[in-house]
Amino acid sequence: MTRPPIRESHNASSTRQRSPEDGNPGDSRFLAIVGFAAVLLSTVVSSAAYGLLPNQIRIHWTLGTGPYYGPEFAPTIVVFTAFPLLVAVTALGGYWGGVRLRHSEAFAAVRSYYFVAVFGTFLSLLGAQIALVIANV
Repeated sequence: MTRPPIRESHNASSTRQRSPEDGNPGDSRFLAIVGFAAVLLSTVVSSAAYGLLPNQIRIHWTLGTGPYYGPEFAPTIVVFTAFPLLVAVTALGGYWGGVRLRHSEAFAAVRSYYFVAVFGTFLSLLGAQIALVIANV
């Protein structure tokens, strides 16, 4: 068994020039920047909320309809530490998914939908975080 020359080796792939089949590396960079911005924004919202809110915040509203399930209150520090972590995990998953899938032909057809879905997930998480702050002020 002979080893392939280094220029054709998989280990040398970082030094070879990208071909059009490799996908657009700029897409991954865009996802990384958007993900970092979302984590930063979530951290800022959490920091500001922690200073405004009491030690316990309401996380469950029954509104008098139906049975009661789960806790109504949670520690503020736990809730507002969990949001940036959840956004960070989503950012890493979105970035990893984009890098992993960009080589497939099927992904090329749905690339724009993928970015809209990841961006929409960021907006949903940040919106839920801001709504929770507003509901507890």
